[in-house]
Amino acid sequence: MKTILGVIFALLACACAAQAQDTAGPESFTDSASYNPGPAASPPLPSPIPGQASRSRENRIESGAFQLGVGYEFVRFRSSAFYASLSGLHTSFTYFRKDWLGIEGSVVAAFGSSNFANEHSHVVLYGAGPRIAWDRRTWQPWAHALAGGIHVYPQLASGINGFAVQLGGGVDYPWKPLVSFRIESDYVRSQLYSSGQNSFQLGAGLVFHF
Repeated sequence: MKTILGVIFALLACACAAQAQDTAGPESFTDSASYNPGPAASPPLPSPIPGQASRSRENRIESGAFQLGVGYEFVRFRSSAFYASLSGLHTSFTYFRKDWLGIEGSVVAAFGSSNFANEHSHVVLYGAGPRIAWDRRTWQPWAHALAGGIHVYPQLASGINGFAVQLGGGVDYPWKPLVSFRIESDYVRSQLYSSGQNSFQLGAGLVFHF
């Protein structure tokens, strides 16, 4: 009798153990201490705003490596022979080898009256030299030094030629992507009539960038 009761008790114990194992499921065998879900995925980087990466390059291109300046010029010519107040056209062309350094060529042709026998007079100034600009994207102050020549009439039937230096500067203000306003002034030192002359000029106009 005792043997039969022992066998029945052992069968009941095995049945209970099997039922408990089925109820727990496979997740009960997972070792939580050794579970490693791995590093969290990094959030995707935001896409750059279209055109932002190349904005500085576009600004540099818009400002242009070449500049053509055209505008009005007032010239006050002073010499021992005569004084003259003249108005005319100033044209300049500049090539920027760097953002701050350019090579400039300039021509001024001005016409007016003088106190020399009440004759009409004209002055042509031309020269070339370096131009230094401080900022080519917003307000652009600049300075230049030009060496060249000067042609003055009257005094001789065909006028007279001499050496001239222009020292000065100005400022450009952007109006449109390829157009700026410009104001400028120069001290002019010329060598005519076996003597030196101290003159000045003042101008305003437009600058085209390309």
